[in-house]
Amino acid sequence: MSVGTNTIKDDSIDTIKFQTDLLQLFSKYSMSCRTGALQRLTMILSISNFRVSMGHYISFPKNLLNNYEGSKYFELSKELVNYMAKCPSRDIQLQEILFFAIYIMSEERPLNRSKYINYIKKRMRSKKGFPLDIFLKCLSKYVGFNLSQDDIFYFIYPKHSKGYKLKLNLKRKVQEIQCCSSFHILKQIQFFR
Repeated sequence: MSVGTNTIKDDSIDTIKFQTDLLQLFSKYSMSCRTGALQRLTMILSISNFRVSMGHYISFPKNLLNNYEGSKYFELSKELVNYMAKCPSRDIQLQEILFFAIYIMSEERPLNRSKYINYIKKRMRSKKGFPLDIFLKCLSKYVGFNLSQDDIFYFIYPKHSKGYKLKLNLKRKVQEIQCCSSFHILKQIQFFR
């Protein structure tokens, strides 16, 4: 594998075809990617293929695989399996697909900020958002001002809690962590450091 000024050359995959297929899949799944994502994902796939060819495999907890198996990121990664190095078993191949799906998840460009904030506020008014709404009211009382009026908080909080949930799934091998862990999430939010 070698990295040129604008392209990545790897003998194990056809880089141009991979990036073209990746763009078509992003379009198919209605996703937009960050600037430079195609090159980064190509490098990740090349490194992953090299790692697999050396006999080193990724191993995630089974519950993490179960949580993400039906997601659009996992399905998109599954369609790119032709570019991935073959693994000795189906379970190991699924782990490698999940590995690439997590990278795709990190490269997705978020929605327009105002649309995202409106989506979060609408979700907070639903039954699913009720425990979090109670938590935010208690937090607002503790901080001394109404956090539901702070758009920056609404924009940052779900991202941090999503990242924290993924870390907990990887570290503690737990299925789902809901509002009961919100106190621990506070440590992850930059505002409260």
